[in-house]
Amino acid sequence: TTEGDVWSRHRRLANPSFKETSIRYVWEETLRIVNEMFDDWGDESPKRVNHVCTLTNDIALLVIGTVAFGRKANWGSQSSPLPLGHEMHFNDALRIVSEKVLLRLALPPWFWGDKETRERMGLGGIASTGWLGSTVKEAAIAFAELELYMEEMIDERTVGGFEGRRDLMGQLMNATGDDGSDRLSKRDVIG
Repeated sequence: TTEGDVWSRHRRLANPSFKETSIRYVWEETLRIVNEMFDDWGDESPKRVNHVCTLTNDIALLVIGTVAFGRKANWGSQSSPLPLGHEMHFNDALRIVSEKVLLRLALPPWFWGDKETRERMGLGGIASTGWLGSTVKEAAIAFAELELYMEEMIDERTVGGFEGRRDLMGQLMNATGDDGSDRLSKRDVIG
């Protein structure tokens, strides 16, 4: 969290990104994904949904991936190979991070270092077997992967430009102060 002048600067630069066009983009992507889900289900017999929360969470994460990060995904798509240098797909990392965010808050910051630090420390002394160890290991990998994906997205936008981008990350990177010189840093955008 930030306070005072830093908070005011972040709010001034980020605020224009959260306007009616962004809300409309959320609506359009939600409709697209839900229609794809219905198409996937087909017209035959009624479908049984065991957990509505799981279903709506899946829809929400696909919408967030597209609207916030510009990573358009389709309902049911995940068959592509892992991108070079990654241990999990973007949507999997986003899902795990959303599920394990409280774990991130509960463990000390040094625990979540980069991949080399985690390997060197053996995940901070916690064994990677058993429920707790495997959960912590999965969370550590997901947080590192999501940050790596975000860094790559920022680098792509820095080279390719921001114009015409509807996603919030692109808009935040394009945000400038009144004189055009004040920009959010890579670290500001990632958080």
